[in-house]
Amino acid sequence: MRLNDANVEFLSGYFSTHGRRKKTEAAYRSDLTQFQAFAGEDFALLSLDSSVIERWTAYLRGEKYSPASIRRKIVVLKVFCSYWVRKGVLPESPFWRVKLNFGRIEQLPRALTEREMRSLLGRAWRNYLAVSTEQAESEIETRIIKRKTSSRDYRALRDLALVDLLFATGMRVGEVSALDVRDYFTREAVFRVQGKGAGIALLSSSTSKLCRSSAHTWRRGPT
Repeated sequence: MRLNDANVEFLSGYFSTHGRRKKTEAAYRSDLTQFQAFAGEDFALLSLDSSVIERWTAYLRGEKYSPASIRRKIVVLKVFCSYWVRKGVLPESPFWRVKLNFGRIEQLPRALTEREMRSLLGRAWRNYLAVSTEQAESEIETRIIKRKTSSRDYRALRDLALVDLLFATGMRVGEVSALDVRDYFTREAVFRVQGKGAGIALLSSSTSKLCRSSAHTWRRGPT
């Protein structure tokens, strides 16, 4: 079987039994077409061995593809080979006899979904309200006229303010944990943030009352 025919049959058979998006199918088609152009039109499927995979990887490196792109293209070829092993056409996967190193792969951080963000903020709010309610009930029972905020109450407000601060300003966790009371300017309602390297940024907290509350909490209450 020629590689060209194997590609066509694979794309038809594999994606008819696997629930994949159209984008994924298009990416597989593109990567396999590129590999076919590298191997040659008359390349036989049974000639696909570990040495071909190593040459393919070296070619991609020579073309200055990123480690992430190389890994994706190799994974596509690996799925392709596994498919033909299951079909009984290939006696074994050529990947069983090759070890590849893709180098360091830089991955973008995953952002929280809207649902996850709402859940996180909601949890912080419920925790703070629960502590505030307990404090209020305690005051009624003991008939305390002047309310004294407990350390636990301050911590609940602090945690809520920190979550809101992360959401409202887009700070990194490390940047928030490095904040000091001297980094908040009350009149301007901004935080001075030490970024990567020697960079310093000023981030406004005017969009969130809780961001301003966080500085108030750090100045007045225990942590």
